[in-house]
Amino acid sequence: MPASLSITGQLRLSASWVDDLTSATVTDSASVLRSLSLTNGTGAGQVNGYWRDVRTVAGSATDTIDTTALALSVFGTAGTLNLATVKLIYVRNQSATVTLTYDINGANHGLPPGAVFLWTAGTAPTNKWFHGNNIVIEGGSASATYEIVLAGVTA
Repeated sequence: MPASLSITGQLRLSASWVDDLTSATVTDSASVLRSLSLTNGTGAGQVNGYWRDVRTVAGSATDTIDTTALALSVFGTAGTLNLATVKLIYVRNQSATVTLTYDINGANHGLPPGAVFLWTAGTAPTNKWFHGNNIVIEGGSASATYEIVLAGVTA
C-alpha cells in the first residue's frame, strides 16, 4: 500500500433555462458544486486503499469483482488488495453501443453507453449496497469495456 493516499475531486452542474412566455421571457440559472476529499487513514472521510481497472464483460455474461481479493500487478509484482470497506465507487461504461447493468443490493440498474456511475459513502464506511463483498457488472447484447475505480479502507 502507498505510504500516503488522498483523493480529491469536484462535481459541477450548471444549468441555464430560458422560456419565452406570451408576455415575458423567464430566465433561470442554477449551479451545483460539490467537492470530494478523502484523506489518508482509516477513519471517517479517509481511505488507505485504491484500485483501478479497465475490464471487458462478454455479452450476457457477468463480471463479479470481489472487493476483498482485488488483483494487483504493480512493478512486476502480483498480489491482492483487500478492501474491508468501500467508500468510493466509480464505473464508466466505455462502450458506444452496449448498455451494462450493475447490481445494487439485488436490484439491477442500467448503465447506458458512455454513462458514469459515481457513489461515495461520505464519512460513513459501508458495503451494504452490494452483495457480500461483490460488485456485479452484467454485459448487455454484446461485449463491452468499462473502467472501475474503488477506494476504501484495507483489512
